[in-house]
Amino acid sequence: MDFHDVDRALVEVEALAGTDWLKLCTDRLKEAGAAGPAVGRYGSIPPDRVPPLAYLWYRVKEERALAALNPGAGVSVNMLRLGDLHGDLCLLRQCPGFSDWWPGFREGVDFPLASHQLAVAAGLMRRGWRVELGTRANDRRLNLSFSGMHVRAHCLLTAGWDAVISAVSEKRAAEPPLVLYLEASAMVGGKACGHTAAFVAQLSAAIRTPVAPSAVVFTSSIIRGANRPEVENAAEMWLNPARRLPFPEELLLPARGSIKKERPAAAGNAVGAKK
Repeated sequence: MDFHDVDRALVEVEALAGTDWLKLCTDRLKEAGAAGPAVGRYGSIPPDRVPPLAYLWYRVKEERALAALNPGAGVSVNMLRLGDLHGDLCLLRQCPGFSDWWPGFREGVDFPLASHQLAVAAGLMRRGWRVELGTRANDRRLNLSFSGMHVRAHCLLTAGWDAVISAVSEKRAAEPPLVLYLEASAMVGGKACGHTAAFVAQLSAAIRTPVAPSAVVFTSSIIRGANRPEVENAAEMWLNPARRLPFPEELLLPARGSIKKERPAAAGNAVGAKK
């Protein structure tokens, strides 16, 4: 990613969100005293009444202006985040259900989970799936279709191992195949993204397969480096041997840019991919 990509992301996110809406959010920042360099550029949590999308856009716009004055400046963490968000939104805006989903996302309703849903949906579109977002605003389901195949997907955040077991153990209908996408960055912490493979082994030992979904995908995204940050994305899949998928399981791994496919494992074990 370079500054040309950053500029494009700023312009297109502004066009999608609306200049009047962004101006209103910027005014709220100023009212909160959060538009100065100490907080507006470097604070990590948006002030009250300022949606995360608007806050990220504002910070990137500020950082881009500073970078233009510094020939040695590089792409920042916030620029990477906005760039990823922009790429995903460009794919999803043509999906059925986007017009109902977008207002809640823009206003920051359940933003961490909505961002996870966005990343999963865009990643599956890159695999060739047709994606339909839930019909209600901020519904975290995805309906997937590909060459006559149909899959239901649910996107969840994982705050801890007990929550993972509870989500996976919930009784659900067997048809069509169900896939859970669990965002595990908080559980991984600062460790390598490949640590999600350990979750698959734990899941295999803890879950009764007849009531579990067809597959559980742990995703993680970690930004490394300060001066020249890079995003490391990874996904590990647990496959239910009692509810086999009727298609290659790697199709369910969200593609994030250039993705490396690893050799598929046997059912019940891990199938992994990482950037």
